This record gives sequence, structure tokens and C-alpha cells, in this order.
Amino acid sequence: MNKVDINEKVIELHKEMFWRDKEGIASDYGNENFFGKVMELRPGDVLAFLYAIESNFNITILPTDLISGRFNCLNSVTEIVYEVLSRQQ
Repeated sequence: MNKVDINEKVIELHKEMFWRDKEGIASDYGNENFFGKVMELRPGDVLAFLYAIESNFNITILPTDLISGRFNCLNSVTEIVYEVLSRQQ
């Protein structure tokens, strides 16, 4: 799976979970921090998103990616998923 496909799935999953207005997410939200003023997610929301990502892609995100703060925006999630899937091949 390439990064574009992964990114589309990550964004779609995020929309399904957190956006009532599916057109409300702008294309430049990829670098917006989950805890910032634009996304305004709570820690529990991010945890639910983590579990949804792992389930949908059938992967396990390494604790180091969480501890380091990498799992903090849509583009970073895409990168993490791509790296994990690449290691599995």
C-alpha cells in the first residue's frame, strides 16, 4: 500500500470518528496537532483513533512512536502506518 492510499484511509477514518460535517476537514489539516485549536481532540479521542488505526490496518503502533510524540497529526500517522507496513513486507 502506498502513502497516498494510506493517507486517504487515515483521513477517512478520522472524518468518520470526529467530524459531523464530512466536508469540514480542510486539505491542510494534515499537519494540525491533534491537541491544538483546530483539531481539539482529547487524550481519549487520540487513544480511540490509535486503536482504530491499528484495527483498520491490522498493525501495532510501537510505543516509541507514542512516547516520542510522533502520533500527533494526520500526516505523522500516515508516516507511521507506512513505516510499520513496510517493515511487515
